[in-house]
Amino acid sequence: MLECLLGAGFDPTRPAFVGWLGVSMYLGLPAIERVLAAVGTLPPGTELVADHMLPEPDRDEAGNAYVSAVAPNAARRTASRGARSCPQRTPPDPPLGPRPREGWQQ
Repeated sequence: MLECLLGAGFDPTRPAFVGWLGVSMYLGLPAIERVLAAVGTLPPGTELVADHMLPEPDRDEAGNAYVSAVAPNAARRTASRGARSCPQRTPPDPPLGPRPREGWQQ
């Protein structure tokens, strides 16, 4: 994971904010442990925000609705997939240009 970030210009000497929402439930335990270990090497001040599915006795109505929506797909995708290479960096989309009604540009 860090190799991909370094290749994209990430500075591992500065604290980072790591957003990890909607991911962990699709990974097996070894992959989760690798990500947490990598985040654990980042400097003090680094923050991680993540979500997960609570065990059934700990869920409220909203938690049950979340698990009902996510769990079937997560169960199909949790199988170990082995090492992944860094995703290809693609150039950004061209600017949209002015939007006449809103008067803003991308």
